[in-house]
Amino acid sequence: MSNIEALITRFEKHKNVTDAKFQFILDRQKDMESVMLELKEESSDFYGFVAESLREIDNEIKSIKDKIKDL
Repeated sequence: MSNIEALITRFEKHKNVTDAKFQFILDRQKDMESVMLELKEESSDFYGFVAESLREIDNEIKSIKDKIKDL
């Protein structure tokens, strides 16, 4: 094997490893984006639930205050 062939072989091996690493990074980024979107949806649901609960508590407090005024 000549020096040029050895260099080409070495370059191909390096290129394949680099491509694999790059693809791995892209796949990880896609996974992270999916997780972030899922967390965003879950947090939106959670904050919606908290907001609804606070409205219910406010209504209960108002009802109790009204009952106290009527006494």
